[in-house]
Amino acid sequence: MDRTGNYYLTKDTILANSAYSRKIVVTGDVKICLNGHTLKYRPRTTDTAGLCRIYLRDDASFSICDCSKGQNGKIVQISDDGKSYSALFQCLRNSTLNLFGGEISGGGSSEVPDNTAYPGAVKLYGGTFNMYGGKITNCTTNAQSVIDVDSSSASGLYKGQPNVPGVFNMYGGEISGNKMTPYKGQHNTAAIDATYNNVNIYGGKICNNTAVGNDNVAHGIDVIWSDLTISGGEITGNSGYGVWMTNKTPATALSGGKITGNTKGNFCFAFQRTSGYVFSTAVLDENMAPDTNIGITISPLETDKAPYTLSEACDTDNSRFFHSDMAGYAVVYDEESKTCRCRKARRSLERSRSTVLRSLDRN
Repeated sequence: MDRTGNYYLTKDTILANSAYSRKIVVTGDVKICLNGHTLKYRPRTTDTAGLCRIYLRDDASFSICDCSKGQNGKIVQISDDGKSYSALFQCLRNSTLNLFGGEISGGGSSEVPDNTAYPGAVKLYGGTFNMYGGKITNCTTNAQSVIDVDSSSASGLYKGQPNVPGVFNMYGGEISGNKMTPYKGQHNTAAIDATYNNVNIYGGKICNNTAVGNDNVAHGIDVIWSDLTISGGEITGNSGYGVWMTNKTPATALSGGKITGNTKGNFCFAFQRTSGYVFSTAVLDENMAPDTNIGITISPLETDKAPYTLSEACDTDNSRFFHSDMAGYAVVYDEESKTCRCRKARRSLERSRSTVLRSLDRN
């Protein structure tokens, strides 16, 4: 399957477990139609987790579709002797993985991860994953995330060469029903995890993902100092936040989407304390999609820092597309700064003033 060409499954297939099938290496432009069948990938048994996968070399392309009437084709990573292995797909610099249809499932690691390099489905090292359709589900075996978006430099293969960021683009399809395990010492997992890279959500659904263990949670998206664009799609039902976002620069652009019904909160602006207080803000489109509905949470919530600025200046009042997930707070548009802010709701402010006045009267 490493040669350029179009391939069609004619029956359910298990890729053999042998010393010569440790990886499926893709070097050209490969297109595969699942044709309603299941491709099961059994990696070579080894004590080292994460070595066995479908491996896209630099500049390679691998596209998956399912032209069958039932649309029930699958690519499944199965295990030997109770073991399974990290990321079914690994995509190196400038490679492209396209998912148009079919289901991807079963990825994970045979050991509890000690860092974020163990996703269940796709690991990007400066590659691009375009998800147009299909489903990624049931990644349950010690996977820290479903999709880990990383740069080429993180692979350790390109020392002294220009860094290429990883990019995940979601236009459709669904990432759901995955159960992840936090790496050692952590409590958070995410369906999509990115640091210093690019995540773009234009459509599709990220929903009902959970984490193993008490007090552990699964966010829909976790981005740190990354470019994040959300213009559509739905993020709901995840056991953590819908989106956990930390940015030092306005690299988050919002123009649509529904982010509601996640357990801890929906869109969390994470404000970081370093040498000073670092704000996380978003750029809001002047023409937001009319069905946009995004709940807002602040972390950490410190009353002396309110109101919190959530957006860059915009001449359009977009506050109606947002609501506070935190009791006693509201999202409002500030006419002077032309920004959306999260502040104490008027009733909370009035109660605070009354408390102060009563205290003064007693004195």
